[in-house]
Formats: sequence, C-alpha cells, structure tokens
Amino acid sequence: MLISKRFDFNQLPSIILTKEQLDSKREVEKKIKNKKYIFEYFTSCPICNSKSFEILSKKDRYGFKLNTYICKTCGIILTNPHFNFESYSKFYDSEYRSLYSSSKKPTNMFWEAQKKQGKRIWKTLSTIKEMDRKTIVEVGVGAGGILEYFKQRGNIIFGVDLGKEYISFGKQKGLNLFYGTIDKLISLRIKADVVIYSHVLEHIIDIKSELKKIKKILKKNGLLYIELPGVKNLENSYEMDFLKSIQNAHVYYFTLNTLQNLLAKENFKLIKGNEKIEAIFIIDPNMNFSLKNDYIITKSYLNKIEKKQKKSLFNFYDFKIRLINIIINITIKLGIYDFISMIYKKLRC
Repeated sequence: MLISKRFDFNQLPSIILTKEQLDSKREVEKKIKNKKYIFEYFTSCPICNSKSFEILSKKDRYGFKLNTYICKTCGIILTNPHFNFESYSKFYDSEYRSLYSSSKKPTNMFWEAQKKQGKRIWKTLSTIKEMDRKTIVEVGVGAGGILEYFKQRGNIIFGVDLGKEYISFGKQKGLNLFYGTIDKLISLRIKADVVIYSHVLEHIIDIKSELKKIKKILKKNGLLYIELPGVKNLENSYEMDFLKSIQNAHVYYFTLNTLQNLLAKENFKLIKGNEKIEAIFIIDPNMNFSLKNDYIITKSYLNKIEKKQKKSLFNFYDFKIRLINIIINITIKLGIYDFISMIYKKLRC
C-alpha cells in the first residue's frame, strides 16, 4: 500500500528541476526506452530472504517511474527493479552528477564542502581511536575532498570512484585516486586502517559481496565508517518528506537497525551509530546477533511523517513545485529559458 496518493506515478517531479537536470532526466529516459540502461530484480530480501514486500512508492523525486518496497519480515526498504551494475556504472559517469546537483563537473565549492565533511568524519572516528598517520581508503570518493582533510593530518590515502571528471579533479589536487570500484583497491593489495563509505552504500546492489571485499583490504581491528541518509532522520532532512529522498540512484534506504541486520551477516559489529546515519563498524568473527524486524516501527514512522506533511501547508507547496516545473518546461520549449533565468538571477541580487 502506497504511503499516500502523492507517491503514485504521475511523471511529475517533487522537487524543482533546473534546465540541466531536466536535460539529464530526458537523456536517462531516452536510454531506458532504448534499453541502453537495463533493469534487474531482487527475487528476495537481501537480508532475510523473505519475499513478503509492501510497496511504498511508484515514483522518485525526479518523476522517474520507480517502485520502492519495504520488507515485512525485516524492514529494509529497497528499489525493485533497479539498474544493473553496468547501467549504473554508465549512469554515474554520464548523468548522475548533473541530475543530482545540476553540475556534471566538480567545483571548488563542492571540493570545500567535501573537506568540511572530512573534518567531521575525522572527529567522529577520533572518538574511537587516534586518526593520524593511518592508511585511509574511501570508496565513492567523488572529487576527494574528504580524503584531502585526512591527508592534511598526515594519513596515507587512496580513493576510487566511477565519475571520471571528479577523479581527474582530485588527482590534479595531488590525491591518490583511481577510476573504478573497490576491486581496484584489492588489485593494488592495499591494507587500510579505515574504510569510508560516505553516501555510497545505499547505491550498491550486492552489498553482501561488497562487505566480503572490504574484509580483504581492512586491517585487523580496522574501522568501517558508513554514513548515508537515514530513514528515521526525516525531521532533519529532505524537508521532512520521504518522497524527496527517493531517487533512482538509491537501491536501499536504511534505518540503523536494518543497516546492522545487513552488516551482521558478514560479522561487522556496530560500535557507534545513530539514525542520521553515521555508523562505525568493526569485524567481530565471534559476534552474536539476532535479526531485529524494523517493519512496523519504520512504517509507523513514515506514516507519522506523512501526516505531519498533510497538516502543514504542504498541498500549496506541492502545487507550487508542480507549477514551477511546468513553467520551466515551457520556457525550455520556447527557447527562452536562459533569458528568463538571467532576469530572475538579476532580480534576486
């Protein structure tokens, strides 16, 4: 059962899209239609192997047709179907950045934001152990700003990403970055004190396989740091709207419990975490863990958030978003978008 009627597919985005984002959206839709991007399915839950799912949404924030389900046996939320690995790899190198942030190329502003993020992650990890003069690895590094902060602290750093222009940007800054996935780091026989997945794990289809690979590069007593948009943190993110968090690049949506459930299958033990999610794990071969079903609590939370939306001025806001997107589409078709955009920017100054 859908969370509400808002989550039914109608091709309309739930956020305001720029011309660049609209262009990227059309390109993705074209590639889907021409079968350049291929979908695949989960046949069962990757955590508990259940086939009992409940649908939450039939669209994403960009207006793509996208089915999002919650497992009734463990509570994990996932997208089904989703792009296969090859399609995602092409998507991340071609349209992802311009669709997500309206800029395919990295900027200094993005770089500085990543550096601030790196400082925050360093502080969090430092509450567990000393974080200088270590080997730090990041998967899905973007331009590498997070690792830049660690490098400034005297750490040895390595990073990989599927965005060629972002990797090139970071390499020009003097960072040790590579195009590719964690497989590249394994081939280099790197052993890390810390492995960082910052807003990356929710994009990975086969997380179980990914965790096995992390074990190959993580030193004994090494730390795995994961941060991603927590489902139970909506009061502080996405304008308190779950629909605005749903995007075609995300395969999963986690609570702290469902993240623990998934990582425990490969003996990763949570040593610190919150619902934001910012979590630190360590490998513990002797850990005892029983699966915690988060379905009822998560579904109740999402329903509560949706009721808060309905009590606010949401209906007017939703109408405004739709109207603005319609106007943007019209100006693009008339060939006057750039002119109108320039006038609007001058008026705002």
